[in-house]
Amino acid sequence: MWIVGPSWVAESQAAGHWVDEEDHELHEFTGGAHEFGPKRSRCSPRGQPPLLNRHWIVFVGSFSAGGISQVKLEELVRAAGAHVVKGSQNLNLSSLGAIQYVLVCSDAITAAEVGLVQKKWKQVPVMLSWILDSIGGYTLLPKERYRITVEDVQKLRR
Repeated sequence: MWIVGPSWVAESQAAGHWVDEEDHELHEFTGGAHEFGPKRSRCSPRGQPPLLNRHWIVFVGSFSAGGISQVKLEELVRAAGAHVVKGSQNLNLSSLGAIQYVLVCSDAITAAEVGLVQKKWKQVPVMLSWILDSIGGYTLLPKERYRITVEDVQKLRR
């Protein structure tokens, strides 16, 4: 699948037929953060596992305020190959073949909620932007710069 700009539509309309997509492919689909993500996705070898293969995602907090619902986010990560774990589930993820699970927090999460999440899952959660940037660039980004701790939330709320 091609992700093209409006110039493709205009040029196709002027030509009276669909023109080649390659000259109109959007390279900075994610706002310039990760160039060529759409092309990497489109050109990945057939049979290659999806980007989030063997990742288990736990969404923490309310995601309705960001313009995209949690239901849509869950559909997005499933389409990228991930499994969604509901917060109340207690799973032994290593026995399920998960290479890692990721706790994704909403921007509205409180310091207390981050503390509870870390205690329950024994892992530091990441911001939603890790998922969006990784999928947009079609590459798994390092989670370090996306991690969010109790201290981070407290600093943001001051």
